[in-house]
Amino acid sequence: AVVTESTKMTTAKAHTLYALWQAETSGFVLYPNGGQFTVPGTGNVISGAETASTEVDTDEKYATMFDNQGLPTVCSRTGYDFAGWYRGSSVNDAMNGADAVTNDTVNTAESGRYIAAHWTPHTYTIAFNANQGEGTMGSMSATYDASANLSKNQFTRTGYTFLGWSKDQSASTADYADAGEVQNLTAEDGATVTLYAIWEANEYTVTFEPNGENSEVTTDSKT
Repeated sequence: AVVTESTKMTTAKAHTLYALWQAETSGFVLYPNGGQFTVPGTGNVISGAETASTEVDTDEKYATMFDNQGLPTVCSRTGYDFAGWYRGSSVNDAMNGADAVTNDTVNTAESGRYIAAHWTPHTYTIAFNANQGEGTMGSMSATYDASANLSKNQFTRTGYTFLGWSKDQSASTADYADAGEVQNLTAEDGATVTLYAIWEANEYTVTFEPNGENSEVTTDSKT
């Protein structure tokens, strides 16, 4: 039986009383940090500025989160791989910190109460195609969500002016300037994006000289 301050003893013999303890419960808030995740057991998708809340008793593992479903495992973000959950004493600490947590992590009174998803950006390769021009150019690497300046054009084509680059080999106008800044040409990790040189034919003028006293000089533009 539970003994309180108001309990009266009805016998004169000695009694041994044992302390009873109740574990403290800690509340946690989970942040998608630019991506999204599915709350275990409910199917609710959390994204953007949304958050998900759960509780864990002191000295219990994080596996008891969300009614013993544990930390979310269905996590995604365009252009990124999920890199795990991290906790902190504030939202910024959780988003930028290095205190990784898993379902085996044990909750303590000192544990940070904010947990954020971390992400690793995809990397990809940009290759350059002369598209009927001449010369060679090496490829370059780029990272998702990071700006990169394209390598300066090294290709030439007799009778043509270089306009820039396009993913479309048959384009007549350029989408990307020579040595221009680009970002997120693909979201696929390890992919190769080929940029084709876009050329414009040079124009020149042909002059026809008269070969007689009454002939007129005429001109014609050619490409």
